[in-house]
Amino acid sequence: MFFKSKKAVLKFSVSDQCLNFEGPVNADTVSQFVKQWQIHIKKTPVEVLSVDWSAVTESDSTGLALMLSIQAKQAAHLSLKNVPPKLLTLLHLYDLEEVFELPAAAQLSHGAVL
Repeated sequence: MFFKSKKAVLKFSVSDQCLNFEGPVNADTVSQFVKQWQIHIKKTPVEVLSVDWSAVTESDSTGLALMLSIQAKQAAHLSLKNVPPKLLTLLHLYDLEEVFELPAAAQLSHGAVL
């Protein structure tokens, strides 16, 4: 599936309880994603346990808000894979590193300089 705005396209797929994004995750693409995601999970209920960001080309605070929203609907913590540096910085700035499961290499120490 994909979502298009004037300039941006966000594709997603779900496999083995992992939500995979491809393209930009930002204010231009997330609102359409949310609408289509709600339709998708009504037709095909799925429990998302991880989110793979490896094919994301751009992310901003909208992506972080999306992760918080998805996690709020889950029974377990979301595991974030291949998190872009900008999103890691936001997780650190908002002290949300403990909210999600992150690979040890992605954890920032609170004294880290970015």
